[in-house]
Amino acid sequence: MAPTRPIERADLGTPWVRNAIAVVGGMFATFCGYSFFVPFLALHLQDLGLSPTESAAWVGYIGFVQGVGFATSAPLWGMLADRVGRKPMVVRAMAASSIGMLLLPLFDSALAVLLVILVRGFLAGPGTAAVALVSAVTPRDRLAMVLGWIDASQVLGISLGLAAGGILAATIGIQKTFVAGGCFGLLGSLLVLLMAREDFVRPEKFRGPSGRNLMRRFGGALTQARSTLNPTIVFAFLLSSGVWMSQQGTGYIMPLRVQEIAQPGQVALFTGLAASVFAAAMFGGVLLAARLAGRWGYRQVLFAGLIGTTVLFLPQGLVGELWPFMLARALQGFCTGLVMPLGRALIAFASDRADRGTVYGLSGVFGGVGTATGPLLYGTLLTATIGVGPAFMLGALCFLPALLSLLRRSEINALAARG
Repeated sequence: MAPTRPIERADLGTPWVRNAIAVVGGMFATFCGYSFFVPFLALHLQDLGLSPTESAAWVGYIGFVQGVGFATSAPLWGMLADRVGRKPMVVRAMAASSIGMLLLPLFDSALAVLLVILVRGFLAGPGTAAVALVSAVTPRDRLAMVLGWIDASQVLGISLGLAAGGILAATIGIQKTFVAGGCFGLLGSLLVLLMAREDFVRPEKFRGPSGRNLMRRFGGALTQARSTLNPTIVFAFLLSSGVWMSQQGTGYIMPLRVQEIAQPGQVALFTGLAASVFAAAMFGGVLLAARLAGRWGYRQVLFAGLIGTTVLFLPQGLVGELWPFMLARALQGFCTGLVMPLGRALIAFASDRADRGTVYGLSGVFGGVGTATGPLLYGTLLTATIGVGPAFMLGALCFLPALLSLLRRSEINALAARG
């Protein structure tokens, strides 16, 4: 395979580098702020008066409606990105993500929290919009590298956000931590708004009165996008679904698992640290993914990363001490970091540039389905029936569809090499 070329002096100041820097910084701020919220939602619900069992059920419902909102809206936002530009969609998604967090402390019931997260899920989802923005202007031989930067910025933001969020939650309280995270996340949308540049020209096939027959045009956009789908893109969709289902499903019950193996006064701190070591190791994985794929092949690296991610769910559900649990989290984070940017790059390699926003929007449907079903399955159903540890172990099932699809995708290396 042709190796990914690094940044050269001549690239500095070009639109694709400028947009990459803006999106990387924006995604870092957004996901850092978001990480002040996710691991502590179950504990926040307990502060509202719910028992640990009730909070496990409610985080499942909340995660489900967030995923439903994202899955149902992602194709619409993708279609709009192909028609009005990708930058407005990125700013909208980042701002909505952070504002939703700022609103949470204003409500004192689990149902109200659920409704806020539902609206947030419908309006947010910055990842697919950001990828569509940078992929539209980034040279193909730099795309995997830039997508690796985006994933690295996300996991670095998650890593630092989880650590900082754990410290803040233990010192100033969970509600004030939510406010701090929302304010920091808003900086990401401002960065993209002020720094990113997009000379967007609506493709000829999308021109015409914008307010007429919206649903018919939306259906036409989906039909056009479906015509570009192929087995490689479907594999990438399954991979996205598996990543989001497993991480959202186990992420929401993380505090309950830590409660089983940590001292009572240290649960908030070690919940943040457990998620932080995963994200820190994932950061290393995404930085190395493009380089390893260029040396050994996309398919080989994807297969190794998927196997590692799948198997490492087992010790997380079995161990009874913190240090082996943390070690398994770190190793799994590295493996997950290998597969995420490569899967996103394959979508760009295998899709038409003019339809890329819509195709990434369809990818968001799979990610949203995973986001919705993961917390419901692992938080509400499995944890309540078989316990937290066994539920963690069953996270391995999330990646079986992607693994089975990858076994039949012998064309992946040749497709990536053409990029």
